[in-house]
Amino acid sequence: MAAWKPALADAWAGFVVLYTNTMIDRKLSIKKRSIELLIPYCRNARTHSDEQIEQIARSLDEFGWTNPVLVDGDNGIIAGHGRVLAARKLGMTEIPCIELDGLSDDQKRAYIIADNKLAENAGWDRNMLELELSALSDNGFDLGTIGFTDDEVSGLFGDADELMIKEVHTSKVEDRFWISIRGPLEHQAQALQRLQKIMADIPVDVELGTVADDGLGAQS
Repeated sequence: MAAWKPALADAWAGFVVLYTNTMIDRKLSIKKRSIELLIPYCRNARTHSDEQIEQIARSLDEFGWTNPVLVDGDNGIIAGHGRVLAARKLGMTEIPCIELDGLSDDQKRAYIIADNKLAENAGWDRNMLELELSALSDNGFDLGTIGFTDDEVSGLFGDADELMIKEVHTSKVEDRFWISIRGPLEHQAQALQRLQKIMADIPVDVELGTVADDGLGAQS
């Protein structure tokens, strides 16, 4: 184990104890501070691309401030460097902050890392994510405001022309193929158009339509 890991773990544990004991008897206070007074941590290991800053800015514009910036007693930023950069991009002059006083230098250093790393350790329930993004997209909500790019959405739902055969019914009279298309409505529409072109070249009677939603946005 790297030598710095035990120290980081000890610092994080100490922060949790101190923070918990302090906040039990003290109500958190959110106060607006001038953005010009806030000082970024000069050794912040977290990077923010221009694309991500744009995503954060779009989120702030859509939802407002839901997560105040954390600062120390000297206006040094502990958590929220990306949000501050996005606020500057939007031309904001004041932003909501919470002051975390009483932290040692090591505890602040550890929390700056932990605030980012702990979020990275979470995962996604892919099926639930697909359902939620499909619902938002179908309602016309801009997925860019929640941080997903068009490529990421396409990766989740597959390309519009990638159709999945859900089940096949066969009888003496006919062969019936039920093709299920999952994803946002615009993907389903594109897939149906492509399917119609394919079926036009097949010398059989073809009927395209919709069926009851199976909870996954199925169509046939």
